[in-house]
Amino acid sequence: MAFMAIVIPVAIDGLRIASAAGELAIRKAEAVRVAQRELNEFVVTSAGGLTTQSGTVQESGHDYHWALHSELWPQDSMQLLTMEVTFVARDRTYSTHLSTLVNLVNLRVQ
Repeated sequence: MAFMAIVIPVAIDGLRIASAAGELAIRKAEAVRVAQRELNEFVVTSAGGLTTQSGTVQESGHDYHWALHSELWPQDSMQLLTMEVTFVARDRTYSTHLSTLVNLVNLRVQ
């Protein structure tokens, strides 16, 4: 009986930790999909100057706040676009970043 009194709480705690890790992995995968979709949409539809943009998207019933940041790339006349997506899981805030280099001059419609 003493063995069971020790093993059962430890096993339940292990299941709780595994469940939290699984939930976080799913949420991070959703955040990366949001970042990729919003970054691609900006690159495809961008025809003007770059400004910091942001918004909130709902994916699978969860809110993801995204913000697009741009900066000049030092080697060429390109822009480094970074999409940051933040979300809350289990009362903690997490973020993920996705970056790409673009030459917006070539993307503009003449």
